[in-house]
Amino acid sequence: MSYQFADFFALADEVVMQDAKRTWPGCRARLVTAPFHGIGVAVPERALTYGEPEEAYEWAIAMWNNIETTLPDWSRHYPDVSFVFPRTDCFGGNCLYEGYTCRDGVIIERMGGESVARGGDALRRLIRYLGVELGAPPYFEPLVRGYFDAAE
Repeated sequence: MSYQFADFFALADEVVMQDAKRTWPGCRARLVTAPFHGIGVAVPERALTYGEPEEAYEWAIAMWNNIETTLPDWSRHYPDVSFVFPRTDCFGGNCLYEGYTCRDGVIIERMGGESVARGGDALRRLIRYLGVELGAPPYFEPLVRGYFDAAE
């Protein structure tokens, strides 16, 4: 089954996570302990799975766009924190990654779409801002289906 992820990660604490939940109601959030210590905030993944009811999918896409467009400005509240927003679209075992990293209101790196089949450098470069070096092919546990199921 194909699916998408819309989320962001940061080397931040629960205070930042709770603020994100207030800013984007309906998102899921959790503390991350591996492969880095910080937070993850995501649009409910089930709503972004292809084949879900149209209303749920449309709501999820609207939330995704809201987070993606407002995260850089929101990051001004935490000027010392880098926020990594990888966009992930998986279909038939191949994933396409793109996204950006922002800090203090500025996008400091933007990566265009690149599939894992082509090396996954887009994901690898974004995740480095979390202090994580990914192998080949790149694997980042928080982008695995079900990772946010137990999130608040």
